[in-house]
Formats: sequence, structure tokens, C-alpha cells
Amino acid sequence: MKIALLILGFILFIVILASIQPTAIINNSNRSPSHSTFGEKYIQLVPTTQYYSYNGYTSKARLLLNDLWYYNIRGVSVEVNSTQYMKIISNQSILAIGYIMPEYYNEISVNYSYNLKGAFGVFLKEFNYSSNDNLKEMMLNSIVIAFYKPSSAQPPDAVYLYNISIPVIINGTENDITFDVYKSPVHLFYIPTKYLFGNITLFVNYFTENANYTRPYFIGIFNHAAVSTEKNAIAIANVYSWFIIQAHSMPIPPMPNFLRYGNLEINGIKYVAYNSTITFSNTFTELGAKSKSGSEAYAVTHYDIIGVSYNLISGENYFGFKIISTTNIIYMFLNSPIEKSNETISLQIIINKIPRIINFYEIENGSTIYLYPEEEINNATVEMDAPYVLYSLGIHGVIQNVSVGDVYYSDNISFTMNFYPAIFYPTGKIYVSSQSPIFYINGSEYESNMTYQISLPATIEIPEEYLTYGTRYLLISVTLNGQSIDNEFMIFYPGNYNISTNYLVQYYVSLPFNVSAYVNGIKENISSGWYNASTVIIIPSQIINISKGEIYNISETKIIVNSSINETIPFKLEYYVNVSHPIRALINNVNTTLISGYYTNGTKIIIPKYEYVSNNTRYYIESAEYVIVINSSTNININFELQFLITLHYPNGTITEWVNNGSIIKLPYIIQVSNNERLLLNSTQYYTVNYPITISPYYILQYYATIVYPNGTTSNWYNKNYILTLPSEIYINNSVRYVTNITKLEISSPGKYITSYEEQFYVTIVYPNGTLSNWYNKGQTITLPEEIEYNGITYKLVGSNEITILSPGTVKPAYSTTVPVSTTSVTTTSVTTSTVTNVSVTLPHSSISVSPPVSTSEVIAIAVIAAAIGIGVVVLVIKK
Repeated sequence: MKIALLILGFILFIVILASIQPTAIINNSNRSPSHSTFGEKYIQLVPTTQYYSYNGYTSKARLLLNDLWYYNIRGVSVEVNSTQYMKIISNQSILAIGYIMPEYYNEISVNYSYNLKGAFGVFLKEFNYSSNDNLKEMMLNSIVIAFYKPSSAQPPDAVYLYNISIPVIINGTENDITFDVYKSPVHLFYIPTKYLFGNITLFVNYFTENANYTRPYFIGIFNHAAVSTEKNAIAIANVYSWFIIQAHSMPIPPMPNFLRYGNLEINGIKYVAYNSTITFSNTFTELGAKSKSGSEAYAVTHYDIIGVSYNLISGENYFGFKIISTTNIIYMFLNSPIEKSNETISLQIIINKIPRIINFYEIENGSTIYLYPEEEINNATVEMDAPYVLYSLGIHGVIQNVSVGDVYYSDNISFTMNFYPAIFYPTGKIYVSSQSPIFYINGSEYESNMTYQISLPATIEIPEEYLTYGTRYLLISVTLNGQSIDNEFMIFYPGNYNISTNYLVQYYVSLPFNVSAYVNGIKENISSGWYNASTVIIIPSQIINISKGEIYNISETKIIVNSSINETIPFKLEYYVNVSHPIRALINNVNTTLISGYYTNGTKIIIPKYEYVSNNTRYYIESAEYVIVINSSTNININFELQFLITLHYPNGTITEWVNNGSIIKLPYIIQVSNNERLLLNSTQYYTVNYPITISPYYILQYYATIVYPNGTTSNWYNKNYILTLPSEIYINNSVRYVTNITKLEISSPGKYITSYEEQFYVTIVYPNGTLSNWYNKGQTITLPEEIEYNGITYKLVGSNEITILSPGTVKPAYSTTVPVSTTSVTTTSVTTSTVTNVSVTLPHSSISVSPPVSTSEVIAIAVIAAAIGIGVVVLVIKK
């Protein structure tokens, strides 16, 4: 029974998540993370719903420390050490720690030590309603997720169902952890099959989906020492940091909370509370409050648009609204000691069913904003739109809750109030008088200077800037029914609204470049841009350096801005031309001196190649270009070369030529007139030019002549009328030669010259009395002696006495001799044979036959038969 009661008490008081010493982090799916450090050190006793009517304190009160609830369900002591970390010591007790409001959550992360005693983990507790709609904590539908439990501890009164694998982040690494699922009459237990130590992050939705949780729930951590009836059981946990991530996937039911130090009367039931928070349903008619010094009494609602009817009975109060968003806290007082400031804001609210624009003094202290009305609003019915207030203040946070009542510390206040959600569906008429042709209603564009019937609430936006075809309207001010107001505002309440605007009209002046100018008499540098209507701009003459070697040469101009202008400022784009030497040139067809300086873009410069000093002296101008069109900065490098006119009189014509000073002229040594005529220089070939000069070189005319000799041909160039000495004799070999007696030949023209030579042969004639050798002309006829007397012998020529020389060689004519006989008177004839060796000899027909040549070693016996055969004489001739 005791164990059952213990479990029942544990389930009863497991409440919502938060953090103590470090920082609690709360996040919605539609809000950015918000860090809240709880610096206040107050302790607050909160009675349970079972003891609303109890006047005093009991041992069953919850402990509220730094916005976290602690409940010592059972045991002798609970210690919370919040110096560097949260040290939870539970002596034979269960300690549950959680956040105040039931919500929906995405994640819970807990970073805790390994040195544990007792069970430790996370709980989720549903909040249920009774039949009379009063909120009560029931002992049902709690989820207990253990990080660690001693091996001896078991889920009480629970049975095993199944196991499930759920991802868990352990020290930064995601793991699939198996949980054994147990069910008791009031709990679902998720016990991991291994301990989860360190920095643990649970994805809460896995557990709520598995447990079929669909309603808001408390969430928190627990430290459990009373798992059995043993004495002196102690659980210790050191928690370094923890946080939750909250989600609004489902709507949160409206649940007013009342914080009060004094007497409260709700729906006719009186309560006594000391600095207490009471959670109540949204069904009630009237709240009466009578406070003591320094207390608050207000209802925390989840209405964004709220109405309240109130009656201030007595006391100094701060009655009004308190709006808590993810970024700011706004106190909007209706009745309070007025604090003035230089900052004011106009807000629309409904007072006693009449739309009003009320001016509030605005005081900002960090993220807290206090709004004090210029005039107090007493005992009225007031309807207020919290999103509109945030919008008007330029706050973009998400509204968490709106409180109404005595929202700030008051002294001895007594009042009654009731509140209700306010919904407006009125209409109103607006007329916008504006220079700008358009404005916006709820983001849609409308024409100005017309009347519109609109549904409320409506957001009116007067454009701060409007552009159209080179005209710009800049908003100066806006008035709503004569009162100044921001350009964007909301109208909530029915009525007629006259909206007037004041715009500065500007026109766009487009300039091709930045210039120095006088704008309405004030000198400044101007560029393309917007200028107020009627602005007078005078641009004086000036030079603007665009880049190195590039300028704008601007002529003076005047501009009166009365419309959009695409101004073409009169200017010349000029480029710097660097000229190495001044020189005469044609600049845009004007003959002038070209010097270094700026020249207009497109300028055409023609540089002559020559500059004449006289008819026979000039300068040659050397430049990379002779026709230059200026379209960028340019370097013109000019070199001069002194030249003289040289006249050359050649035999075949005259040449004039300009030659650089100091040049050396080399005359052609040979001038080829034709293939067989040429001119050969016969004077100085090199001349150094230092002044104008005429040169008449001397050339000799030469002919190309071919000399034909008997034994061959020679060709060569010969001076005109050259006398060529011919050789008188031309030897072919030792036995053949050519001779002439004409040894002088004059070359008077080109061509072929055939020489006149006589061919001669060297012939040896052998006579009986000796040998005769000599040169004989070819075909020459030689007459032989008829008789030769030699050594007492008479030799008589046999045959013709003439021979014709046709070739070289030896000729031996035939001679006969008569030898006297001593015994008889008979005459003996000795015939010498005529022999020719290597000589062509033509003999007459009457000559005798000549035998072939005979060698000296040969002995030939020739029998000569004399004329008288009958004599019978035989002559023997021996030839050696």
C-alpha cells in the first residue's frame, strides 16, 4: 500500500521541464532560440489544486525556485546546489523538476554526471480535465524514460510489453537504442537495455507517438531514491546543463494563471494566496482582487486580441496589459503613475466600444518596453490587439502569452475585472490625399485621392518612396485625422479616416559622368541621381581627368530640374598625345605644328614622310604611323634623317636618288646592257655622301666575242675595238700544226670571229743521198728531183716527180741506178723502191708501184726482170 501511494504521489507531482543554474533554452518551430537566464532568487510556494481554499502552507506545497518547480514527494531532505551545476540529492524521496506550462516538445537534452545513485531520467505527464472543466492533475498517462536505474530497481506494478528501437544522441553521436517498454496502471516505462550516460538528447516525438500522446504535457527530469521501502535510500545526480526544444504542432488550450499576494475571488469562491500561482480554466465571469503591498494580480491568457472590463476600487496600481513575445516584454498601462519620455507612439484601441487613437509615452529598458498613457483610462471596457501593438513598435517576435490585470507591482489595490477574447469585423472609410499616385491596403495597391470602404482591421501603408518614369516621391510626413502617424499603420475600429501625405518630389538627372557644379548656388561634386524639383544646376567649364592621358573638356551648361532629364553635358573627350619632336603635320586637314598636348577624340593627324630644306636637301621623317586617328592616349615617336639628292649619270641613263647623309654609294662595277654587251666601270666605285652631288662615272663598252680557232673556241668579254693578238702557230702535236700570217684581230662588235689558219704536216722525205724533214701545208704538192748523183752513182726517179702532202709521216721516193759490168758490155739496173711512211702521197698513174715499208732487219730478195728477159741477168737487191 505504501509503495502504491508512493508511486501515486510520484505520478501526481511530476511536473514540467526547465533548467536551474545554467540557462533554459526554449524553442518553437516558428521562433528562433531564446535564452533566458533566471537571475531572481525568490522562493514561491504553490498550492496544488487540491488546496486552493487552504489558507496557509502545508508540507505538500511545491517549491518554485528560479521558475522551476521542485516537489519533495516523500523523504526527509532535498538539496539543490545551483552554484556551478545542479546537484540533486534526494534522501528517501522523489524529486521532480519541470517547466510550468504544458506544451508540445521536440527534443530534451540533459548533460549529467556518471556518478549516480538512484534512478534518473525524463518524464512526460499529461494534463487532464475533470467533468466540471476545472483543471486537475490526474494520476494517469505518465511516460517515464530512464537514463539510468540501479539493477535492483524495477518499474513498480508494471508488466513487460515489448521492446522498441529509438534513435538517441549520446555525446554527439546518434545511436539506435533498444528500450524495453513496461506498462503500469498509470505509467508507460521506457527502460534502455544499456545505461545512457553523459550528454543525452531524446527526440520526444518518438516516445509520444509510441504512447499515443496527443494532448499537451508537462516535461521534466526526475531523481528517484524511494524505489523501495529501504531506509536511508539516497539518490544523487549532478546536472551540468539541460534544455528543451518546444513545438507548436497542436494548439494550446487557453489556461489563465493568476499570481497573487493577497485575497482572490474567482467565480464567487474566495482564495488566500501568498505570492502564489494558481492555474485555472478559461471559464469564469469575474475576478475580484484585494492586494497587499508590492503584489500583482493578473490573468495570463493565450488570447492575442483581448478585451477587459475593469473597476478600480482603491490603491495605487499598474493596471493594463502585459505582452510577452520571444524577443520583448511590453507593459501597456491603462491606469498607472505616468512616466513621461521624449518618445511617444500613437496606438489605436477601443475604449467603451469607441475606436480611439491614444498617445503613449515609450520607455525602453533593454528588451522591456513600458507604455504610459498621456491620460489615464479609468473604469472602462478596453479592447486591445497585441499583434498590432508589436507591429506598431517594430517588434517581430512571436507572442507567447498576453496578461491582463494588475500586471506590475502595486500597493493595496482593490479591483474587479473580467476579460474575453475580442474579435473585430468592422468596416471603415478612408480617404488618402497624396502626391504619390498609389498606396497600399493590406499589401494591395490602390489609387490615391479616392474614398474606399474597407474591412477592418486593415493595414495602411503609405509608400516611403514611389518611382514612376524618372520621378521619385519621398515621403516627409503622414497625418491621420490631423494627427501625425507613421507611414505604415493599422486601422482596427470603424470610422472615417482622412489620411494626408506630404511628399518631396524629385526628378532623376542622368549625367554621363561626375562633375563639379553649383547646385542652387552651392558648389559640390554631382553625379547622376535624384534632385529636388526646381533645382538649378550650373556646370562651369572644367577639365575632368578620367584616367592617365584622358580628360573631359567640359563647356559651361545650365540645368533647371523640372522633369526627368537625360542631360548631355557639352564636352569633348580628349586624349594626351606625346610627340617626341615638334613637326609640321596636317591636323584635321590644317597644316600646323604637331606638339605634345591633348587632342579631341577622333582627331586625324597626317604626318608627312619628308620635310624639304631645298630642292636637293630634305629630312626623312620616320614614324610608326603616318595617319593617326586619336582614340586613346598616344605616343608619337619621330626620328629625322638628313637626306641629299644624288644624280648618277650612267652611260645607259641617268638616276636621281635621295640618300641619307653619310651614306657610302657603291657604283655598279658592271652594267649589263644585253646578253652580249655590257659596261665595265673604269673609275671610282665608292662615294661618301655629305652634300648633294652629281656623279658621272666612266664605263667601257665591252662585247662578248667568241673566237673560233682551228683546234677549238674561246669566248670572253672584250673592250670595244680591242685588238686581239692571235698566235701565228698552233701545234696540235709534233707532226700537225696550224699557221697563219694574220695575227691581229679587232673586236668591233659582239659575235663570233673565225680565224684563218693553214693546216701543216711534218713530213720527212728520204732521198738516196740523204733525208729532208719539213712542215708542209696540207695538200701541198712537192716536186722530187729526177736524178740524184751520189757517190758516183746516178739515181733516177722512178715514176712521177710530184707528191701531194695529205698527212704527216716519212716519204721515200723510188729511185733506180745503173751498175757498170766489167766483163761484158751489158748494163745492170738497180731499182730503189719508193717507200712512204705515215705520209699520204698522191702519185701519178705513170709512177711505179711503191712497196710497203720494210723493216731494217728484214732482207727481201727482189728479182727484177729486166726489159731484155732473154739476156737472163738476175739482179739481187739487199735492203737492210
